[in-house]
Amino acid sequence: MSRDIFKKAADQGVKLVFASNKPGDFEWKKDYNGALVIFDFNKFGAFLAEELNKALNGKGKVGYLFHDADFFITNQRDQGFKEALKNYPGLEIVAEVPWSGNPDDAETSVSAMMTKNPEITGVYVTWAAGAMAAVSALRAANRPDVKVVTNDLEATAALEMIKGNNIVGLTQCKAWQYGLTAAEIGIYAMLGKEIPAECILIPGLVATQNNVEQVWKEVFNEELPDQLKQELPK
Repeated sequence: MSRDIFKKAADQGVKLVFASNKPGDFEWKKDYNGALVIFDFNKFGAFLAEELNKALNGKGKVGYLFHDADFFITNQRDQGFKEALKNYPGLEIVAEVPWSGNPDDAETSVSAMMTKNPEITGVYVTWAAGAMAAVSALRAANRPDVKVVTNDLEATAALEMIKGNNIVGLTQCKAWQYGLTAAEIGIYAMLGKEIPAECILIPGLVATQNNVEQVWKEVFNEELPDQLKQELPK
């Protein structure tokens, strides 16, 4: 249904700028004259592999909880992490578990993962809601030593990280830049100016306990919330 609506709009001269995905059969400059603005999702996973390597001092067993769905965004982030982990020979994935996307399933999966593989000291989860569920499982297992990395900087997971608990790295797209870029591409199309490419990649950042205040401001264009700021290490 969405495809037909987009096609009708394009046929009437509407300039289309797609965010993250577009109808699969739409061809650039034929079916639409804007662009596809998308985050560099694969790089997000690479950021987290690097942070996990730092947190584990270059050596450890890893549990990998990936999104079990045909969904480009999460697939790219998951694959980016798995591929990048090969750059760190001291880290080894010893448990690779599919995740439905339901936080309750993440808690159950991580609990079972740790029971079967108690040697795990690092865990990757596709996004923050699942990571917080994983943290609950780790607390129940009395495993404060296990480091968790995940995607999507948000307040609850950020607080966990700021307090120095299990979470050590959170990626986030430059959301502010994303919106500006989409608007600029739309204006280019309306003015008939040349658009540089079919796909415009927007970079992301990784937040840690040490830089979360700066990263939050850069990606959201606002200050870190007071309830988080007051928890920052002095």
